[in-house]
This record gives sequence, C-alpha cells and structure tokens, in this order.
Amino acid sequence: TSIDLFQWDGMSCWNIDVTENAHKWFQKHKKKNRALCERVIRRLTLLSTGRWPYVLCKRLKSKSISCSLYETKVDGASRIIWEVALSFSPRRSSTDQSYCEQVIRVWDIVLDHDNLSRAIEQVIERIEKSHLRGQECALYSEIDTSKSEMIHLEDNVGKLKIPRVFPMRQQVISCTESGTSNPSSKSRHFHPASDDPRQFTLLKFYELNAGAVKMLLDGQDDNTDLPFTPGPKEHEIIHFQSKPQRSILLMGRSGTGKTTCLVFRMWAQYASYLDDSKGPQPNQLFVTKNDVLRREVQRSFKNMGMAWRRRSEEVKNNGNSITKSSKNQDVKLPEFLTSSEWLDILDAELPGERFFTDHERESRNENRKLKDSVSTGVETWLSGGIESEKRLS
Repeated sequence: TSIDLFQWDGMSCWNIDVTENAHKWFQKHKKKNRALCERVIRRLTLLSTGRWPYVLCKRLKSKSISCSLYETKVDGASRIIWEVALSFSPRRSSTDQSYCEQVIRVWDIVLDHDNLSRAIEQVIERIEKSHLRGQECALYSEIDTSKSEMIHLEDNVGKLKIPRVFPMRQQVISCTESGTSNPSSKSRHFHPASDDPRQFTLLKFYELNAGAVKMLLDGQDDNTDLPFTPGPKEHEIIHFQSKPQRSILLMGRSGTGKTTCLVFRMWAQYASYLDDSKGPQPNQLFVTKNDVLRREVQRSFKNMGMAWRRRSEEVKNNGNSITKSSKNQDVKLPEFLTSSEWLDILDAELPGERFFTDHERESRNENRKLKDSVSTGVETWLSGGIESEKRLS
C-alpha cells in the first residue's frame, strides 16, 4: 500500500532520531537519487508504527551488551542501521518531572555496491566507539527502571512494539557527586559521544516529524540544518517561566550551548503564540556584535519554522511574516540585528538631538554593506561556490 510521506506525525508510535551522518546522507542523495531517499523514508515510516517484521528489523551482532542494533533492507545494496535507544523526551516531560523513552535511532544509511557487509561492520564499530566514549563522560542521567509507563513491549494480538517510558532525574548529575550507592531500580544512562578521539563532544540527534521529512526530501538548500533534540537541562532552560516575569542571566563557557538555548527559547515562545494566539504577540529582538553569528542565529530560527510546522499549517515566507492559513493572520518574525544596527535604530527613533550625523550614518551603512558583501563572498567561496571566485577576482 502507498504511504503518504508527509503524514508522518499522525501514525507514529515511535519517535525516530537521526544522526548527523544520516542527515548528511539525505543531503547528498536527495537530488540525484530521490527515489532511494523515498524508499528509506517509507521504511522508517513503517518502523515508526511499531510493526516490525523480520525484513525490517534484522538483529546485528554487537560487542556491547546494552546496544540493540538492527538493520533494515532498502534494496540489494543499501541498508538502514538503527538502534533501539533511550532518549530524553521533551514531549512527555514537564517542569515537575522529566521522562525518557525508547526511540528508533538511525545511525547511518549504508550504500555500498562492492562490499556491503564490510561497510555495515564499519558503522557498527563507529557506534560502539560512540557508546564507549559516552560512558567515559562524567555526566549521566539516572533512570528509574522500576516505574516504566509502558510494561509490555509487544502486543500479541497485533504484534505491535510499544516504546517504554521511564522517569528520569531532572538534573544531569556528576559521577563525583553521585556517590557509590546505586539502587538496583536505578540505571545510569550515558549519552553517546563523538567516536573521534580528538573531539570531546556529545552527539546531537535530530527528531523526524512531518516538517523534517519535507525538509529532507524537498529542501532546496543543501546547507539547511534540522533542529536537534535538546537535552533535559536545555529543555528546562528553554521552557523556564519566571514568576514574576524578570530577566534571565544564562552563564557558561564558550561552546556549551547558550546561544542554542536562546534560539530554542525564542522559537518556543513564537510557536506557542502561533498555536493559540492568546495574550500579546511576542516582540523578540536578537542583538549581537558578531554579524556572522547574527546570520547563523537567524538561519537557525528559520530552519526551526520549516522543520517544526504542523500539517494543518501552511507556512509561507513572506518578507518578515509567516502566514497561517488556518487563522489567516500575519505574525511578525523576530528582529535579528548587530549592535551597530541597533545603535543606529535607537539614534533615529529616540527623541532629542541625534548622536550620528547624516554623513556618519551613511558611512556606517556603506561600511556594513561592504563588510557583508565581502563576508558573504568569502563564505560562499569557502563552501565551493564558483560564482564567488568571479566576484572576489
């Protein structure tokens, strides 16, 4: 039977997360072999329903006892390598209690006409290294396995696999603080880390939904990124509500995810207003001194809107607005400015004598345009654009 590729959310029993490798595979093959990409999505759609015949879930041998790896045949030369894994669940968690659930984690899509078995072995080795490196991390989550929300994994009548849900500690705790006691009902969950010994980062996973599937198959921009699934601490920051409402100071070292949490928080507030339109419309402003960071944050926010839109919404980029067909209304997007642009706007809008003269404002605008043109040209050239070489020469 034909499966509607874009009716993903309504029939999904299991969440499906993909790794960066799987995401890059779709970016590489969606134009030159769209039919293969659609076959992969169809297999994942069947897996998400919880009905797993042997052809869809052949068990793979792994040295790790806790690693449940499977392969799904796409055709004679390609396989989907995936795992039944535990992952923090934003949709089930609240401010009072965090939950994790079993998910289908797609590690890679293997395409090798010459030596398929060897290619699969290499992927398995990489997965095992990621799990081992994650277990070396000083951070872990504590999961109460005695309080599973779903007791049975399989329904004997319909042979339906049901994901199990477990309560987990709200805080990600350090091994130095946890002590030696570990009740038998509590298990430690370590997040997979990069298998590259030169890197010390935890892996990011991207949840597939209807919007994400559309992006993977129809996205025209190869550099478009899917928003990754936040962790428990990130989820807490994103949805934190201060009472009474006040400013929030978020501190952390470089690379710890401060800006990422900010973008997710902006989108969460924006999407909440799109859902019900109750209360005042959020007026959001992002200001940074770095123009490159400003463009990246703006691009990330746009990608969230593309990937997380619902089937009942028709999102149309139209200048600085997003049109919802269900309510026929325009909602203003946030402003993303550099500190220089912000100062110019304040100087023009505030009453009293202006700080910059007309000549100085024109000079500042010209400098920004020149800098933006050069930066854009260099970035395009570094990404392999031929046209940029002509412009720079």
